[in-house]
Amino acid sequence: MRPSRIFCTLCLCALTVPWLVLGNEAPDNKNDDRAKEPWIEVQRAALEDGRISVDFSVEGVLNQETLEVIQSGIPVKFRHRIEVLGPRKYWISRRNVLARSVVETRVVYDALTARYELTRVTTLKKPQRKKGPPPYEEATVTDNAKEMERWMVRGQHVVLYDPKQELNGDDLRVVIESSIGRDYVLWIFPKRRTVHIMAQVTR
Repeated sequence: MRPSRIFCTLCLCALTVPWLVLGNEAPDNKNDDRAKEPWIEVQRAALEDGRISVDFSVEGVLNQETLEVIQSGIPVKFRHRIEVLGPRKYWISRRNVLARSVVETRVVYDALTARYELTRVTTLKKPQRKKGPPPYEEATVTDNAKEMERWMVRGQHVVLYDPKQELNGDDLRVVIESSIGRDYVLWIFPKRRTVHIMAQVTR
């Protein structure tokens, strides 16, 4: 065998072996929290008596890093915006926002009592109007971590309506956008981290 061929073969082996080793030592994405991207699951979006009731949950957001922040006593707040979109008037036209609710969930861990202080504020926002009805506030305390997680990421029977008229139509959509933390651009500039989903409204 010519020296040039031997040299090329050795180079090929040198390049291939590290990739094989790295492939064997690569972390399992299923078990790596950093490889999981949060998403929203809509369990129900139903039209009932001119109002829309929505059940949803944000999955994959309470990873190990977020739970450690909560356990350190730093307040953590999520913001979930739910909108009802009407049918398109024309094929290229935009959907109008018929109703909007904002749900803000907050947790603070008290290390002295080993309990989670939980608050939830639900506000009905009137599209294109400055003022709406007063927000509905809830508060509770628990020492159960699972209950805290459900409180933070689930919305049950969130009602959206227009005070002036009943919601109606065969092509209504629900859009949910959840603000679940912060990312950083170039490790310096903060940017809101959000996930969103659109779902069909059923009757």
